[in-house]
This record gives sequence, structure tokens and C-alpha cells, in this order.
Amino acid sequence: MAIHSRILPDILQSLWNVEEANSEAAGMLADLYRDIAKYLAPEVVHISHSADNASLHDLPMQLLEFLHSMVLQMWPASEAEKARVAVIKAYEERKGEIETTFIQPLY
Repeated sequence: MAIHSRILPDILQSLWNVEEANSEAAGMLADLYRDIAKYLAPEVVHISHSADNASLHDLPMQLLEFLHSMVLQMWPASEAEKARVAVIKAYEERKGEIETTFIQPLY
């Protein structure tokens, strides 16, 4: 019994750290997605209107989609489902913001 009583807290502690790490990762990804949508996309809108920079137009969406696909490939579906769902929601929200940014006319 003494061995089990010492091992169980270690197991619980390591599980808690995994949940905390997944939650932190989800928060950092949400922040990154926000920064792409809030700062990069509007800047690209202003820059990409010249003929020389037209190829930049798709950069924010491509970057967001690439990062999100890599995150989903590397983050096992069975691990931290709550954090994964939060990241997916953040992605969908920011994707919509980027789409809206490029639809709005510039005055």
C-alpha cells in the first residue's frame, strides 16, 4: 500500500500538468490566431492594393490555415478535447474575421 500511496499523487500531478499545459497551449494558439486576424490581415489589406504586392492578399488566411492544420495533426484528438475544441472555435472565429477584413471596402 505504501508504494501505491506514493505513486498515485505523482500520477495525478502529472495528469494535472498535462491538462494545464494543454490549456496554456490553447490560449497561446488563440492569441496567435487573434494576432493574425487583428494585426496582419488589416496590414496586408493596405499593402496588397498595389500591383506589386497583390500576392500578399492571401497570406493571412494561408498562414492561419497552415498553422491550424499543423496543430490538429500534432495534437492527438484523444488528448485535452476541451482545449482542442477551444482552439477550433478560435480558428473559426478568426477565419471569419479575416474573410470580413478582405470584403470590407477601404476608404
